[in-house]
Amino acid sequence: MADIIEIEVEVTEFLQNAMHDDFENGKFASYHASILKILSPIDLKNKKITIYHDSDLDQNSPWRKLNQKLKFSIKKEYLDDLKHIFNGAIQNLCIL
Repeated sequence: MADIIEIEVEVTEFLQNAMHDDFENGKFASYHASILKILSPIDLKNKKITIYHDSDLDQNSPWRKLNQKLKFSIKKEYLDDLKHIFNGAIQNLCIL
């Protein structure tokens, strides 16, 4: 069973259409991204992670708000590959 950790983060940037997928049938998908700075746990403090969103986010979403602090659970192994973490990896999201 994978280790799940709880982390606290701060939103430092929000990027619309940060990543695109082009499919063989001519369709495409676009993903927004939230750039986060980890506040805790201490061994990950100040590390930056990017969370990609596979659905549209409301204008008032905490993922869009600069300096918004959030807390959530995530599998520790997902933090090893910081290139492609999608919002489906986030569990127990709390707005601080």
